Amino acid sequence: MKNPNVNWSGYLTFAACFAVATAFFIVIVFLQPGPVDAKNDALPLGLTTEENQARKEKWYESTAESIQRGGEVYSLNCAYCHNDSNLGILEKVKAGELKYGGKQMDLFTTITKGMGGAHRFEYLVENDRWALVHYLRSLNPNLPSSSNSDFKKYLKEGL
Repeated sequence: MKNPNVNWSGYLTFAACFAVATAFFIVIVFLQPGPVDAKNDALPLGLTTEENQARKEKWYESTAESIQRGGEVYSLNCAYCHNDSNLGILEKVKAGELKYGGKQMDLFTTITKGMGGAHRFEYLVENDRWALVHYLRSLNPNLPSSSNSDFKKYLKEGL
């Protein structure tokens, strides 16, 4: 005998909404691709083997395109905390007052691993972290440079 006070359509609607929300959560949390690093042998989505090798050979070169991309990365990921009224990192770069050094590898390590564990940006894809390095170094061309052996060591061993 059916209970006239039970709203079966409400139960079914709730169950359907719960199933959709659970599926959405699983897709968002567990099925997203991770960042791509130079030492990683897996190909980034959409790149051929040749394009991936070319990407690995060019990441350390500072170009107008990489500097522009670095400015975009800074605006999207760094400017909120590191603006002129707060920490003023751009002014410190321009003045050459960098606690962890101004060489390319120094900046990349600081961006990736953070300062004492804070402000880590290892979730950014590697090319965006390198673009950020090129952008920061474009603000002060007098910063010292990393040696080729530093770059080769990074490619071989990572950070």
